[in-house]
Amino acid sequence: MRFLIDANMPRSVVALLRSLGHHVEFARDIGPGATLDRDIALRAKITARHC
Repeated sequence: MRFLIDANMPRSVVALLRSLGHHVEFARDIGPGATLDRDIALRAKITARHC
C-alpha cells in the first residue's frame, strides 16, 4: 500500500510501515511543519496514497 504519514505521527511509524513493504511518504519531508491539512490531503490524492 501507499501511505502519506501526517507530520503529527512519530517517524517510527514510517520506518515500521516501510519495513512491512509499504511505500511511505512523510509529511515532514514534503513541506514545512505549518503545511495546511488540505495541502497534505491534496498531495495524498495526487500521489494515490492513503492518509
